[in-house]
Amino acid sequence: MSEGGAYQTLEQRYKRLGVLGGVERMLDWDSQTMMPSGGVADRPEQSAAIALIRHEILTDPSLG
Repeated sequence: MSEGGAYQTLEQRYKRLGVLGGVERMLDWDSQTMMPSGGVADRPEQSAAIALIRHEILTDPSLG
C-alpha cells in the first residue's frame, strides 16, 4: 500500500473511532439524564458492544 493510501486508511480508522466514541458518550449521557423506560436492561450490553468494537479497531494487527 502506498504511503498516502496507508495514511488515508489510518485517518478513516480514527474517524470511525471518533464516531464510536460519540456514540459511547451519547449512551452514557442518555443513561444519566433521560433513560427511556425499558432501556436500563439493554444499556450495559450496548455500551459494552461499542467498547468492544473500539478495542478491536485499536488492537487490529494491521494498525501497526
